[in-house]
Amino acid sequence: MDELAKKIQQKYIEDITSRYPLYRFFCLLIYLFSYYVYFTTHKDSLLMTTKDIKISFLFNFSSGLISEVSIFGLTVSVTLTIVGSQISKIINSRSFRVMAKLNNFDQYVSDISQKAHKVKSEKRNINIETNILGVDAKRALLKGKQAISETALTLSICTFPSILYYSVTDIVVFIGCLVIVAYSQIESFKLYISEFMPSFIYEQVLLGNTVEFSDNNEPHT
Repeated sequence: MDELAKKIQQKYIEDITSRYPLYRFFCLLIYLFSYYVYFTTHKDSLLMTTKDIKISFLFNFSSGLISEVSIFGLTVSVTLTIVGSQISKIINSRSFRVMAKLNNFDQYVSDISQKAHKVKSEKRNINIETNILGVDAKRALLKGKQAISETALTLSICTFPSILYYSVTDIVVFIGCLVIVAYSQIESFKLYISEFMPSFIYEQVLLGNTVEFSDNNEPHT
């Protein structure tokens, strides 16, 4: 993949991920619950166990999930959350690389930049603030899709031990989660290329900035 595609790929990863996303706490809760099921109750099926668990158990700090999980269990869960987030980033990067092979990024960015410069040179009445809000909205949508993808990945990791015991329910959910991850990657890529990148380039050109990518693959204007 050419250099520009690699740099756009880096920006793609930065745009769809947050430094401290709230949904990752939900992923941590899933890992904590999974640890409780497999190592405290010694049940074989993660999902079938949920039939006997009340919602209050998850949030009761005195006699609920947190009180039942050991320090070691918490450490394992936090570690798995970090590992899962890194796996998610790898999936994002690799999927982008595969789908990017179907596109000519040099020509793509060049065409959009030319159109944006033409709009600016013709002094068309463009509401820059509205365009910026549009970029922010698309970025939020991208991060929402990332949250769905990483949560589904977390569920697939947590249900994996259950499929070793041939739990049909967990097998179906495991496969379904993988499908959701794949679908989220495709939809994120389509949204990024068709909606976010044009808006981002237009925004920078209209503000008088030049869209460039530095040698360390970090975008700047």
